[in-house]
Amino acid sequence: MKESIRQISNKFIKEHQFRAEMTLCLNLVINFLFAFFEAACGFLFHSAWMGTLAFYYILLSIMRLLLVKGKGHMEVGKKWGKCVQCGCFLLLFTIVLVGMSILMQRGKESIHYPGYLIYGVAAYTFYAVITAIWKVNKFRKMNDPIYFTSKVLNLAVALVSIFLLQSAMIRAFGNDPGFARIMGIAMGFGAFVVIILK
Repeated sequence: MKESIRQISNKFIKEHQFRAEMTLCLNLVINFLFAFFEAACGFLFHSAWMGTLAFYYILLSIMRLLLVKGKGHMEVGKKWGKCVQCGCFLLLFTIVLVGMSILMQRGKESIHYPGYLIYGVAAYTFYAVITAIWKVNKFRKMNDPIYFTSKVLNLAVALVSIFLLQSAMIRAFGNDPGFARIMGIAMGFGAFVVIILK
């Protein structure tokens, strides 16, 4: 048992493709669990915000499932087909973000981090964005559309995290609706441009 764990660990450390496959599968499981959790909380607490987050994680799970099904020894054309399907779901993804934005703009729902926790969340969010950009560029060189698309998806998720962090910071350090609206539009447009360019 220990030997097999050691072999898997060595393979995970040394082989990029194996690590990419394992990360893809792990992300799928995590997204599915978050979707179930948010849906249950939304139902129990009658929260439109949690329901929107549940739909967000359901879309992420579907996109990651498409990529998991496309990994391995599938023909390159079919892999690109899975990536196109994933791109179509990204369009729905933007609709969910619009829903989140509307809930925030109306002041019905927003993110709040108590005390100094917001600084830790900010540090992790910026780390996630920088790592996602670095991995997109790294996996572009692998010439495998599935793994490249999975990293673009991670980048999209990281940009959504910045959007949510921005809302939390505006709530914590100021409550100017006009400024919040301008920053929301700017962040949304910036995220759109980054995803298109990648």
